Amino acid sequence: MALRIMLSDVYQQAARENDASRLVDPENHLLWRMPRRRLEVEAMRDAMLATAGRLDTTMGGRPCDLLAEPFIPRRTIFGLVNRDVIQGFFSTFDAADPSACAVQRPETTVPQQALFALNSSFIQEQATHLAERAEVTSAANDMQRIQALFRCAYARLPSDEELAEAVSYINSQVDSPTSTRWARLAHVLLAANEFVFVD
Repeated sequence: MALRIMLSDVYQQAARENDASRLVDPENHLLWRMPRRRLEVEAMRDAMLATAGRLDTTMGGRPCDLLAEPFIPRRTIFGLVNRDVIQGFFSTFDAADPSACAVQRPETTVPQQALFALNSSFIQEQATHLAERAEVTSAANDMQRIQALFRCAYARLPSDEELAEAVSYINSQVDSPTSTRWARLAHVLLAANEFVFVD
């Protein structure tokens, strides 16, 4: 049954807009597109670690403090949960209250989430590791390096406009060390909506 659902046209819809469909069904009752949704905090954290080439997929073991620095690259499911105090990182992204039953996790879009993406030392660390991945550092030139970053982060190549903007950004950072420039660009990719939203 699951395979039949996955092969259906409705299941395979993308989140792309269609003006004609929007006129007929503005509320998407007929499912002409998939609603965009943000990754849950656990999936988002694991995706960042995986993109940076650091995700530890070891099964089992004791729970660990996921926010301890240096950051532990274990899957988020193995994080220590304190039922009395929800860590800010998790509450910012609507993690369920562990001391109560929750039928459905609320989904909010608040400024704190964007601020976390821009200022988080966790994301900055993963961006540094992403910029240091072998497929990125071994690129022959800046354009190929940018393409490698996009492939790692988004599983696609950048558009011509994105490539031009990224090259311009890298060239504008002449006062910064080379590694810092590339880590900053990687940070932009990890903090972007394309990374944290599923289309």
